[in-house]
Amino acid sequence: MRTTIQLFEKAAAQSHTISDKSPIPNVGVAEAEHSLGLCYETGVGVEINYKKAAEWYQRASDHGSAPAANNLGLMYGAGKGVNKDLIKSEQLLHLSATRGDRNAPMNLALALFKKQDYQAAEEWCKRASENNNMLDKNRLKMIQDAAEQERQRFKDAGVETWEKQNGFNINNLTYTERIKRKRLAENPSSDKAFSAAEDLTKVFQSLKPVPQPFGGKSRMYDRTMLQEYSQKGYIFAQKLLEAQTYFLKSVQTLLNEFINVNDKDVQFIIELSAAIRIQNIVIQLPEDLHNEAKLIADRVLARCDSKESLLDEDARVCYGYLHMNSLQSTIEFLTVCIRMYSKSDFFLELRGCLYGFLGKYDEGLADFNAALQLVPDAVELLYDRAAYLRLIKHIDLNGAIEAYDTFLKSAPLDHRKRPEAYYAVASCYFVNTTIPNHVEIAEKYYEKGIEAEKQQLPCFLPYESNNKSLVSMFFSLKSMKSNRASTESVIDTGKPKSRLTDSRRLDMIQFHRNSIAEKRRLPPNMNFVTSTIKARLHQKSPMSLIGLKGITLRDMNPMKDHIYQGCVLSGVIFEQSPVVEPSIWLLFEDDNGDLERLFLYNIPASEGWQLIKDTYVYGTKISILNPYMRMAADGKPAIRVDDASSIILHGGTHNVKDMCRYCTKANAARVCGKCKSAHYCSKECQTIDWKQCGHKLVCD
Repeated sequence: MRTTIQLFEKAAAQSHTISDKSPIPNVGVAEAEHSLGLCYETGVGVEINYKKAAEWYQRASDHGSAPAANNLGLMYGAGKGVNKDLIKSEQLLHLSATRGDRNAPMNLALALFKKQDYQAAEEWCKRASENNNMLDKNRLKMIQDAAEQERQRFKDAGVETWEKQNGFNINNLTYTERIKRKRLAENPSSDKAFSAAEDLTKVFQSLKPVPQPFGGKSRMYDRTMLQEYSQKGYIFAQKLLEAQTYFLKSVQTLLNEFINVNDKDVQFIIELSAAIRIQNIVIQLPEDLHNEAKLIADRVLARCDSKESLLDEDARVCYGYLHMNSLQSTIEFLTVCIRMYSKSDFFLELRGCLYGFLGKYDEGLADFNAALQLVPDAVELLYDRAAYLRLIKHIDLNGAIEAYDTFLKSAPLDHRKRPEAYYAVASCYFVNTTIPNHVEIAEKYYEKGIEAEKQQLPCFLPYESNNKSLVSMFFSLKSMKSNRASTESVIDTGKPKSRLTDSRRLDMIQFHRNSIAEKRRLPPNMNFVTSTIKARLHQKSPMSLIGLKGITLRDMNPMKDHIYQGCVLSGVIFEQSPVVEPSIWLLFEDDNGDLERLFLYNIPASEGWQLIKDTYVYGTKISILNPYMRMAADGKPAIRVDDASSIILHGGTHNVKDMCRYCTKANAARVCGKCKSAHYCSKECQTIDWKQCGHKLVCD
């Protein structure tokens, strides 16, 4: 056994790379270092020495060993041979998992469970199971039960609604910490109260990206409130009150036992159809009355026998509205209605909306256009048309902007869709890079949306808008600042300092800068060679921004090729690219402060160098639509972009100016005396970046 140990030591004494000028690993060195760590930890061939075991594991991990990172993470978690450090333990286990160690995901799940981050623990359990690495059933059930109980506590405490109302950031916080924050905030006398988050990055809702003038979200429309605002001159409140009056009359008629059936049916249809035409959102029929209303519509239609009349038209209005959930059959019914009542805009509008639910936006837009020929100033139709112009096959952003502006000119100040229209226009301008100063214009429309919310009726507040959430996340607006100081010892909602010592982060930075240095040493006519393999999937930009949901690197599985459709990943460029072929290769830090490689493909070399020089520079704020987490040619995870249009640049005012090259803080005043380009917020950051992160490799 002693001979084996000596061979391990001899192998471990060699250089971990083939040469000083090449980063290619010298196979066998890291494996030998890891084996020595195992020997010292278990006492095989040598006496047990946890300190030496940790040292060998550290060397092996530094040289790319996945199992060594896992074992060292466990030692930090237990305090064996090293000072106990749960943050370091978690970082190492995560590093090991991203390198492909089969045991690391479940070990990480257990570590997260111990620190009461039950949601993350459950997620890593799922990832471990995908690799056929499962805990025993009892421990697995324990984690799943804890996660479910925590979700229920979170829901019961109303934390999410409270956070939305107050514009709180949720980055880096567990459910337990978010519950605790709410409780402390509701008890201001507590000495432990901590600051509100500054960044407005609201949790994205899974809202249908289709205008819903029929069958929207259920709300309580308080009659006293509607009467009060109607008397103040609020036009939309007046419409709601009028529609509600007709609706309540129809219900009163339905429940009146002293009217004969035939008269009751006719009166009910007349009153309900009036409510539907004026503003259907106030109609809230319980299931039993809804079913009875369907029967009445059937009876009246049978009595009319498909003969054109006001009563037949009213009955068809009620039938179409009451059967909205049966999309295809109702569309066929409405097609007959449109032929019979060619002057009615209602049937065209309803069919257009139902086409939208089926994803047939072009057909729906045609119906809205036809209806507007009949009633050019119909506010609801103007809004529906604008929304569909962003959803049709060939998206017309300029047309949508013009259509929204037309709606805004016609809609009363208290109309429920005015803020949404402003936010939608902001979204259109944001992605329409052909317009000069498009980001600044988008921000102005966003601010108009905020102002328009002040005119909204109480029943529509707090205002919920998918476009608002999306645009506010893009702008990284700061909605509020607390007067209380935030301390890292309680809950820090910013980027944690502990991330700066993460082993994988340091590996990526050092390797990247070493590659930049190598590129500079090459003659001008020689290319720096990087390897790539054909992607299993193809990433592309979404057809529309509607419905996108915010995502962070922590939400993405680093062990699996997957395109996160309908998601947007935001952050800043941390390191520029040394190459343009086969891809532009950047380092990207997300809003949580986590770092990952970012590869941009299909950009011509002639454009690539210009982009690297002027656009994809340090501190540039970007968002990636439909991000693709990919296992790269070296077997390590990275974000891949195949469609350059899925990269959104936020613009100069949103970039991190004079970003510290170590901790990424803005407005760093210190400048490297040698290269005159690297900024630092402190002497400590500059020293660490030089010694540990390899700034000396790229300083010239």
